[in-house]
Amino acid sequence: KKAPLFFATPSLAMQPIFDKMNSAEIENFSIVLKVLNTLNELSLVAFNETKIASLATLKLPGRYESFLFKKKIIFLDVAHNHISYLRLIEKIKKIYPSQKIAIAFNSSRDKDIKKMGELIKQNFNEIYILPVPGNNRIFNPVELSEILNTGKTFSELKIGIESILKNSPAEVIIFTGSFYLIGEVGRFFNRHA
Repeated sequence: KKAPLFFATPSLAMQPIFDKMNSAEIENFSIVLKVLNTLNELSLVAFNETKIASLATLKLPGRYESFLFKKKIIFLDVAHNHISYLRLIEKIKKIYPSQKIAIAFNSSRDKDIKKMGELIKQNFNEIYILPVPGNNRIFNPVELSEILNTGKTFSELKIGIESILKNSPAEVIIFTGSFYLIGEVGRFFNRHA
């Protein structure tokens, strides 16, 4: 089709914005910048640097979403495969380098849970496995704990979250592993996409 090909490379001018981002966010934001700058050059849109930089503040509920709840930092992320777990861990280490961190998760049965489980075990000491009520695509917490040979399990979501919040010594609690789980956890914290 003889269409022009553009490559999106991270801009050094955006380095202050990139400091809080992981590699996936930098890649995605660089693509957005390239598209907007190209459209701007073609006079199809009018974007200045301030507007472009403000795009970095946009957040998707359930994707690297953090908030304070009862003196704990709650971090929600819909990571659900090996690559998204790598990016999640990269992000967490960047923004919480010295805090104690716990992870509460579950996964759909069609995912490579052993590969994701190894990442979890290598990076977190405090591991919890939560149920997703009425969803047969998600592992039963006891079954998942047996497969991974790790994790404190809960049979009820609300009781599990309350127990983690009350008993975990961690300053940061990550809830992750599935869109299904984050939807339910989000409801618990009154956070809705």
